[in-house]
Amino acid sequence: MLLRRAVIVLVLSLLATHGVTAQPPTERQGPNRGAVASRAPDGRPDLQGVWHYATATPLQRFPEFADRPFISDEEAAAWVVKQLSERSSDIRNKNPDADLGRENNDFWFERPLGMAKIDGRVMTSLVVDPPTGRVPILPKVASGPPPDPNRADNPGDRNPGERCLAHPAGPPMVGGGPGSHYLQIVQTPSYVMLYAEAANTARIISTIKPKVTPTAKPDLIRMLREFRFTRRVALNLRRK
Repeated sequence: MLLRRAVIVLVLSLLATHGVTAQPPTERQGPNRGAVASRAPDGRPDLQGVWHYATATPLQRFPEFADRPFISDEEAAAWVVKQLSERSSDIRNKNPDADLGRENNDFWFERPLGMAKIDGRVMTSLVVDPPTGRVPILPKVASGPPPDPNRADNPGDRNPGERCLAHPAGPPMVGGGPGSHYLQIVQTPSYVMLYAEAANTARIISTIKPKVTPTAKPDLIRMLREFRFTRRVALNLRRK
C-alpha cells in the first residue's frame, strides 16, 4: 500500500513539474461575468487543484418535481432532509436482508448536504437538456432486446466499469453517492490526471488527438493506446 501511494505521489509530482510559466487569467462572460478563469502555460484553461463535486441534486429529475427545473431554497432543504432520512444506513425497520445491506453505520458515509445551483436557482436535476431533466433513451435501445451482460464480441459490449467509462476517478462525476467526492486534477500539455480520493485511484487521459487508420475500430484503438500508455508509465516507475 505504501509503495502504491508513493508511486501515485511520484506521478503527481512529475506531471506537476511540466511548465512553470503561468498564463494571464481571462475574465468569463455571460451569467458569471466578472469571474476570473486561470490559464495553464499552454494557454488552455487551468483545471489543476482539488475539487469537491458532491451534490444532492440527482442526475435525472425525480417524478415529484415533474416539469419543474428549479425549486426554492426551502423546498431543497426539505427534500435533502427527506433523502438523508430515507437513505440512512442506520434504518433497521425492514426485512433482515435489507438490514444486512445497511450493515455499515451512516457515520462512515459522506453524504451530500446541498443541491446544485445555477444563476442562484436550485436545480432539480443535473440533466438540463432535454427540458424533462431525464436522460433520453435511444430508439434503437428502447426497441431492441435487453443488453446481454455476458456478451463480449467487441469492447462496446462490455459494461462501463470494465471499459473504464465509469470509474471512481471519473467519468462520470455526478456526486450523488454516499462516498468521497474529492478529486485532484493535474494537467500537462499532453495529459490530464484525475486522482480520486475514493479507492486512491488515478486515471491518466491523453489530450493529444489520436491518429486512427481508416480500417481500425476507433474504440478498440483508443482502448489499446490508453492501456499501453498506462502500462508504460507503471513499468517506468517500477524500474526507478
